[in-house]
Amino acid sequence: MSRFVVRWLALLQAPAVPVSWAVFSLLGIVAGPFGTLEGLSGPQRLLFWPVVIGAGIVLCAGLRVMVVEVFGLRGDLVGAPVLAVLAAVVMTPPLYAATVQFLPESQAMRLHWVELGGLVFLCSISVSAMRYALAQQPRGAAANPTPASPAPAEVAPHSAAPRLMARLDPALRAPLIRLSVRDHYVDVVTGAGQASLLMRFADALAELDGVCGLRVHRSHWVALDAVSRAERRAGKVQVRLCDGSAVPVSRPYQPDLIERGLLTPAQRGIGSASARGPVSTASASGRISRASAGSDDSNPPV
Repeated sequence: MSRFVVRWLALLQAPAVPVSWAVFSLLGIVAGPFGTLEGLSGPQRLLFWPVVIGAGIVLCAGLRVMVVEVFGLRGDLVGAPVLAVLAAVVMTPPLYAATVQFLPESQAMRLHWVELGGLVFLCSISVSAMRYALAQQPRGAAANPTPASPAPAEVAPHSAAPRLMARLDPALRAPLIRLSVRDHYVDVVTGAGQASLLMRFADALAELDGVCGLRVHRSHWVALDAVSRAERRAGKVQVRLCDGSAVPVSRPYQPDLIERGLLTPAQRGIGSASARGPVSTASASGRISRASAGSDDSNPPV
């Protein structure tokens, strides 16, 4: 399944989708905008507006993925207006054609495409605001605020699968490797692939019961079984994982790695070696080795 389709499906599973569909469908049925109150009967409006609103939400979800992946606009402050403009441009023509098709000629002649475009724009902005508000709501145990001083997000080993696995496609349910937060998404990387979930990072960490791991950055969590080694490159500490990826380790979380023998105090200290100099590494077993920076072609993700 392509990255685009995975993110599209993840958006359609967001809590805001059924809420938005129900609210806007009900408004269309009751208010009957653009002449549908007079031009369509009650049963016709009951069929027309839910179908139109549902198709619009599905299309807007695809447009939102395009705004994030193609244009790189991950924040709602800029991304939501751009999405609303795209939705108005893309959806207004088919919506206008469908409305004119079902309305009597006398009602259709009074309909203007600018009005429809304005409605689509406002609906898109409203859905984005609702989606953002729902994404900020805490769930269950994650309702407790994050403490000011960072602590490792670690859970004791347990035989049961973590609750987070239930959110993944069955084909991706394999041992966890890492979690990374990106905008309002949490990227979940397992031994079988990667999925993106629209949820708070704190909620994802709260559902890691049964997995032993550490939070190494405000935006990253790693499974201890997936850590190959820790290393210091160009003055920055990172952990190398079993899938070949590298995750940065911020200074407040480094003592947790030292405690587990994954990092040495010497690696944590501020050095003057450049990126072209030697790289100090510590394996998961706690041994220290020296390797040249050129022996590793991968760079840590930003």
